[in-house]
Amino acid sequence: MPQYLDQYFLVANRDSEFVSAFLNRYLPDRKSSAEDYPVDSEAHTPIIFSETSALLRYLEAHPDKDYSIYWRSSNPVATIQHAMAFYTRDGQLILGISITGRHPEEPQSTALFKAIKTFLSAKVACITAEEPPPDNVPDFINFAAARFPHSGQL
Repeated sequence: MPQYLDQYFLVANRDSEFVSAFLNRYLPDRKSSAEDYPVDSEAHTPIIFSETSALLRYLEAHPDKDYSIYWRSSNPVATIQHAMAFYTRDGQLILGISITGRHPEEPQSTALFKAIKTFLSAKVACITAEEPPPDNVPDFINFAAARFPHSGQL
């Protein structure tokens, strides 16, 4: 089984169209990693989403909801094998990708990291190995600071 490098990017908004643009650009041939997506509601009965597009719109409209969504590539030889969206408990969004690799400093990894960071206008971002991000912004900032790239790198 391959090892994956995860790249995470704290973005400025939870806009569903922004998330879709990210997915369409970096993982255009994708499948949802789940069949459905239950979300707790105030009525104590979960709302079940069968499509991620509807879930993205819901999470955009409900910044109090935290949620993690995963997609996998339909192409087994694609550079990016997974994409993720982590809606944080403090109303923010961390987008991520997974690529096959062992070292964050690999040229393919760093080139992709720079491109995505620029595309997303992310101020805080990092590369790590198969490690999910924290579920809030202050912890994510500390998490990213302790991982590659360190200040002044890239």
